[in-house]
Amino acid sequence: MENSIRHGLKYKTEGDGLIKIIVQKKENGILISIEDNDIGRDAAKQYKSKNHLQYQSKGMTISEDRVKMLNSVGEEKIKRRLIDPYNSKKEAIGTRLNIYLLNERKTNQS
Repeated sequence: MENSIRHGLKYKTEGDGLIKIIVQKKENGILISIEDNDIGRDAAKQYKSKNHLQYQSKGMTISEDRVKMLNSVGEEKIKRRLIDPYNSKKEAIGTRLNIYLLNERKTNQS
């Protein structure tokens, strides 16, 4: 959510900003979807290059490192997917991060 606010919604000029969090139980685990209606990652990068931020966000990098560390032990338990939604005019209409928390497979012990 930090990225949504600092890098996307900050530059939104039309309409209200929205951050939506949805948690769904799936057959093989849990899906957490964090979606906003920001200006899109490509447009946010252009603003970032023009207006250098004093504080550089490390939220996504830290999250990626944590997921890699947790997945390095045994089977992959967490999957992340970053999605850039577009409207019919091919304009960015936000950013979505899907996080899948997969059930651990149970093994039969003799």
